[in-house]
Amino acid sequence: MRKRKRTKFNAELGFRVRQMRNLNKMPPDRLAEVLGVSTQTVQRYETGEIHMPPDAIGKCAKSLNTPVGFFYGEGDKYPVPSNTNKIGLLLAAEVMELPDDNIRKSLFHLVRDIIRWSEKRNSDAA
Repeated sequence: MRKRKRTKFNAELGFRVRQMRNLNKMPPDRLAEVLGVSTQTVQRYETGEIHMPPDAIGKCAKSLNTPVGFFYGEGDKYPVPSNTNKIGLLLAAEVMELPDDNIRKSLFHLVRDIIRWSEKRNSDAA
């Protein structure tokens, strides 16, 4: 069996799919239904583990009300919701480049703990 290689394009595409799916509050199983694939396949698209076929990208764009170009890296040409922080998106894209899922999860938990600590510190000071 051929080992699949996680390419930069697949990782970036998957990140954008997950980003838009989350912004649209669409669960992975609903996107899987729209695409006619399993939830596991959607997860593999989103992690960049497997290549997303062009027809699936088109269906994804339509179901998420997103221009197809966004999934090919033209995201800066389209408005980003006001509650989305560009630096946060760039950081998230870099984190998705990490090859080890355990490292990504650990980094997520670290950042979450820092945010909680900061919020608590600010509320104690008030």
